Amino acid sequence: PVVTVKDPLTWMPSICRHPYAVRLSSKQRTKCPLPLDAPVSVAFQRAQVVYYDNLVDLWSRWHGEYYQAAWPRLLVRFEDLLFEPRAVAGAVCDCLGDALCGNQP
Repeated sequence: PVVTVKDPLTWMPSICRHPYAVRLSSKQRTKCPLPLDAPVSVAFQRAQVVYYDNLVDLWSRWHGEYYQAAWPRLLVRFEDLLFEPRAVAGAVCDCLGDALCGNQP
């Protein structure tokens, strides 16, 4: 897979505004992302909830699984994609191969 990785310092306020499946602690709902030591959980499904020590732990473990994976993957910094979209898209296509990017011989 191609994984987009957002800087944790901008990701945390973003996840506070739009938590999706992240469940914030009652302390965080008013001052999110503070306190940083408040536990959080992610409910992928009702019966599948994963608990994390805090938002930093969530970001680190989530991306760490991709980083340490034994299978092929490509991690792309969101900020690079945002500021240099053509260069990043070109590098991604170079990595994936032309056939996957619509440039067939």
